[in-house]
Amino acid sequence: MFTDRPLQSSRLAVYGGGPLVARLLVGLGAGHVVEWTRRIAGSDAVVLERAGSRWRLAELGQAVLGADVLILGQGPARREAAPPALQEALRRRPTLVISLVQGASVAALRRWLGCAVPMVRAVPEPTARSFEGGCSVFATPDVHATQRRLAEQLLDAVGWPLMVPFEELLEPVAALTGCEGGCAFLLPRVLAQLSLGLSPVRKEARLRAMFPGGTLGLVEASAEETLRLSA
Repeated sequence: MFTDRPLQSSRLAVYGGGPLVARLLVGLGAGHVVEWTRRIAGSDAVVLERAGSRWRLAELGQAVLGADVLILGQGPARREAAPPALQEALRRRPTLVISLVQGASVAALRRWLGCAVPMVRAVPEPTARSFEGGCSVFATPDVHATQRRLAEQLLDAVGWPLMVPFEELLEPVAALTGCEGGCAFLLPRVLAQLSLGLSPVRKEARLRAMFPGGTLGLVEASAEETLRLSA
């Protein structure tokens, strides 16, 4: 787990609960606060503060000022807009937002939050039941290198992170990370060798065409065939 390595963050804000948020908190060694994310009424945020190698509950409330990262577990599907206090806090101090909200695009989440914050979207491999699955990750251009490293460290608690160059590739790549053997190891090579001239939609179509059976197709392909497809 990434928690064996130094984490360059001391305060995390968590808004919304759900299984992915719980999975991340458990992976961070903060499973003892999962119950709080289940109890909050949807208008509060949990702020965690690191004390040594452990995380403790620092405060409840919408004030995320001072937090290095906001973990978002709830979005447009649950309410029309983020709570006004949360929107105001993000406008006053644009905080890196890591979204675990499935099916909500960066554009939709920014509209919901009321501001264009730097954002990382994460889509874990859908069938993974442990922290051993993959997690496709997309970062908006305004996420700087330090924030990107921090996001990767945090998301390693959900599944091994694989950065994708376009948001449209999140779901198909997440599905492919569930393959067995050496198939998942080839994914970075596959992504790197997709033609840079293709549009995001065509990249997704090409990725699906390369592995028409999805995860199952990767597993069933011979090693030679998989290498040929990724070349």
